[in-house]
Amino acid sequence: TSAPLDKNTVQPGDYATMKVNLTVSNQDNGKMTKYIKIYSNDPKSPEREMKLVCNVVKPIVIRPASYLRFNDAQVGMVSTSELTVYNKTNETITFSDFELTEGLQINWKNNFKIKPGSKALLVIKYIPSSAGYQGLRIKMKSTCKEMEWVTISGGAKASQPAYFGY
Repeated sequence: TSAPLDKNTVQPGDYATMKVNLTVSNQDNGKMTKYIKIYSNDPKSPEREMKLVCNVVKPIVIRPASYLRFNDAQVGMVSTSELTVYNKTNETITFSDFELTEGLQINWKNNFKIKPGSKALLVIKYIPSSAGYQGLRIKMKSTCKEMEWVTISGGAKASQPAYFGY
């Protein structure tokens, strides 16, 4: 959050204009409260606080969270995760240009569409090629002007599968 004033000195009886900018993350959605403190050399009121309340309405929402997690990943074996993608706009959103971390597969094909007010299930399959922690990412282009790119990050701790020999 930033709130610069249009001038540094305000004479008695004068005023300054503040332009408030709020940057939200992929996780921010719904009611949000922020505070801005204003410091001055005014002896009667050297510090003021403004409370800003807004409702962040994201055009594309991912649930349960825009984070991939594969808790049961084993080398060479398929693990599956599911996310629901909501289109909160009044226009059809098309997703394309998918960029996936090696080992990830998704059920969507290029130019996948979600109608206005609808949702779609994104099924992600992961087949790790080595043991240990791996960072994962899905990046996709959307036709939504407010969210031209959608990125879903995550991770997996892959283990070697257990083999029982007799």
